[in-house]
Amino acid sequence: MANIVFNIAKGRTTELYNRVKSNDPANAAFIIVPIDTTGLEADSVLIDADTLAAVLAGSTDENTTMGRKVLTDADLAALPAPDDANDRYDLALPTQTWVAAGGTQSVNC
Repeated sequence: MANIVFNIAKGRTTELYNRVKSNDPANAAFIIVPIDTTGLEADSVLIDADTLAAVLAGSTDENTTMGRKVLTDADLAALPAPDDANDRYDLALPTQTWVAAGGTQSVNC
């Protein structure tokens, strides 16, 4: 699985980041769900999924051994300014670390 942005999220990621950072609504959070890399559908299939249930409906499975991560407003950096020079809006989530059976697994989000 490459790094993809689901079609449903395109154009909304900055809005959602801002809402979590602004705590709007109260207790807003990003939930990071680790995916088992065996049995993944193709990116061309996954990109069209509109919900987590849709992502997990086929052969793509959540890695329940690692567990989900919850990021709240306190975990996020201030909303950056748009990168007008490169015509994009770069957002970054903090690096997440899971202690799994095989050792420590880190993911840059």
